[in-house]
Amino acid sequence: MESGYKVKAGGLNLTLKETAVFNPNVFLESTVQHFAIQPQAIPNLNADSNHNGILFIDRNHNGFIDATERDPGEDYDLDRAFDIFEDINHDRHLSPGEDRDLDGRLTTPGAGCEGVHREDVDCDGHVDLIWEDDNNNHQLDPGEDRDGDGRLDTSTKT
Repeated sequence: MESGYKVKAGGLNLTLKETAVFNPNVFLESTVQHFAIQPQAIPNLNADSNHNGILFIDRNHNGFIDATERDPGEDYDLDRAFDIFEDINHDRHLSPGEDRDLDGRLTTPGAGCEGVHREDVDCDGHVDLIWEDDNNNHQLDPGEDRDGDGRLDTSTKT
């Protein structure tokens, strides 16, 4: 079961016991005890739950981990940047000013842009506004390309 934490209870329990017999009817029993409880909540899930080696991305470069900068787990090529459409002049080469995600590589159309909130999911440079696959066959059929980008857009955003 994945709970996030394992609770560990207990601690150190030292007991020293001494019995002194003075005569058959009188004796003295002494006990000294030290008990230190140390409860712990030990995480059983890795902080990097998607195992991509990234815990946060400091997008505003202020040196602090803001809540909006936690790793959403969508950096599939592990370059610490969401891949976005970059081939502005459509020459299939990384030209000056086109490396918008600063990863040193050209994101080619059809490779898939990273990030669930991207409006260009298929990374073709056109915003995917509507579900174009009317017959759900995952192929671009005549009459389905409503935005004229030559690709089948499967976004449900309106």
